[in-house]
Amino acid sequence: MVGYTAPEPAPPEGTSPAAAEPAAAAEPPAAAEPAAPAPAAPAPAAPPRASTPPTGPAAFKGTMLGMGFSPPAAAARPTPAGPPAPAAPSPVPAGLKGTMIGMAPPEPVHPPPHEPAGAAVPQFARHGTMIGMAPPEAFVPTGSKSDPPGPPGAEPPVGKKTMMGIARPGIAPLNPGIQKARPPEPAPAWPIAEPPPPPPPPLTEGPLDGPAGMPRPFRIPTLAAVAMVGAAALFTAAIVALLLYRSRGTITAELAASPDGRETLSLACAGCTDESKVRFAGREASFHGTRASLALAEPLRVGDNRVTVELERRPGRSEPVELHVPVDFRVRADTTSLTQAPPRVTVRVEAVAHSAVVVDGKPLVLAPAAAGTETGAAEVDVSRQVTGMSPTLATLEREVPYVVTPPNGTPTSGQVKVRVGVTPLVVQAPGSSIVIETATFVLAGHTAKDASVSVESRPITVDGTGAFAQMMSVSSLGETTVIVRADAKDQAPRLVPVKVRRVQSLATEAAAARTRGATAYAAIEKASDAQRGLAVALDGSVVESRADAFTTVLLVDVKSGCTAPPCLARVTSGEKLALKEGSSLSVFGAVTGSVDGPRPGSRIPAIAADFVLKGRP
Repeated sequence: MVGYTAPEPAPPEGTSPAAAEPAAAAEPPAAAEPAAPAPAAPAPAAPPRASTPPTGPAAFKGTMLGMGFSPPAAAARPTPAGPPAPAAPSPVPAGLKGTMIGMAPPEPVHPPPHEPAGAAVPQFARHGTMIGMAPPEAFVPTGSKSDPPGPPGAEPPVGKKTMMGIARPGIAPLNPGIQKARPPEPAPAWPIAEPPPPPPPPLTEGPLDGPAGMPRPFRIPTLAAVAMVGAAALFTAAIVALLLYRSRGTITAELAASPDGRETLSLACAGCTDESKVRFAGREASFHGTRASLALAEPLRVGDNRVTVELERRPGRSEPVELHVPVDFRVRADTTSLTQAPPRVTVRVEAVAHSAVVVDGKPLVLAPAAAGTETGAAEVDVSRQVTGMSPTLATLEREVPYVVTPPNGTPTSGQVKVRVGVTPLVVQAPGSSIVIETATFVLAGHTAKDASVSVESRPITVDGTGAFAQMMSVSSLGETTVIVRADAKDQAPRLVPVKVRRVQSLATEAAAARTRGATAYAAIEKASDAQRGLAVALDGSVVESRADAFTTVLLVDVKSGCTAPPCLARVTSGEKLALKEGSSLSVFGAVTGSVDGPRPGSRIPAIAADFVLKGRP
């Protein structure tokens, strides 16, 4: 079905196909004389062949797809004497049987001029091809007379129609399975030589051309292969580094403030344990729960900061780690302005240029500074937080809100916290207020032993224990308020206002005070915080009196408006009074609260006297 087929030669004239078959099978072939229509002079016989190719169907059958070949002309072989046998139709046409796809056999070839007339020459004719090429013309060996021409009028052997292919002679074996002696090759009329195969192309870097119809082999240039291998190695190294990096954990840092107001680096390390440590600028911190707070010896500048810290993930194994710590702004509290009058806290802001800042609800205008930054300061008055008497060291705590909007438009809000101690101060005389009809009064009290005291910016002598006493003068009638101030290093000042009112006569003032204040004990008996500051004008007698150098403390039984005597009240005067038990008096002042009474579990009202009049009104 698929292969090569060659045409079988046409039988000589006068020879039947049946006779040709046994002749082809005989070994070796008998001597034969050339067949002629009339007797003639004998001619020299051609050299005998060792064997004769088979003819007829034994030659090459038709193929569906292949190539047909025309065998060379048969050598001369003896033919029995006698008249030529009539030509019988052969079951297989001589020559090329026929192919569906192949090439048509060549055109008939005439004998060379030196051949005798009537010599047998295969008459091949190209009948027609569908797709293909005609092979070279057949040739007859010189001096061959073995095949007589066919009968007159006989059709020459025709190569049947071929579809596509090439018909070439002498390819398929004749009579396969029967071993025969190889006949000598006849000398060709002209030499036909197969061209030597071309040498293989040299190996080069360029593309190789394969046979027609075959895909070109794919080859990668050496440089591209090296680049691909290098890229693969880099990719593998990146993956390994990423896995190691993730296993070790990242470390981040941001600027923060410690409780005492100092700047710290707040570090977070996902791969750090409680044994890990971090060091920077001589400072060291340990991780607890993957976080650490490292105090800074010097504050970082506003802008981008590259900080290299020494990270010790495991004891004895340290590595430098570079951190990027951007600082868009810095807001801090400055307590040095507490020494001013009135005392205040300064909020200082340093931000990148073109930032908008609001401090304590008020816009802050920034001024240009070096290195693309701007600075500004806002002062916050804290007088109210440090005003009032306190015998002990108190704490000033203030949170000042701010909003900073950098140029990128992302506002950041926060609070700057102020926490500082307040110097103790108690003004025993004349207390918080006093009414006098003389031109002088005594100012006395105590503070911290290392503090200083001043009245309206004029210093007052303070002894080693913190006590002080000063005679003060009032040059004119009327009311005035003086500020007693105590200052100590690294502390907020303490302010105690003292109201001094000089009048022409205390008796006249007492009459006016009765019209303004409560006169019945029932109005102050509960002594709640809601009654603090309530003005009173009470009459009573002294139950107990205790005086020191500048003040007097009295336990008074109030007679006015008392429904269930005794109606006791504790009275404090800012001057030294000489009063005996049972002495009558009138007290003018204000309620300050309640204190423990003489009976266990009892509470009595406390009154700060502006002035006290001896005797009954």
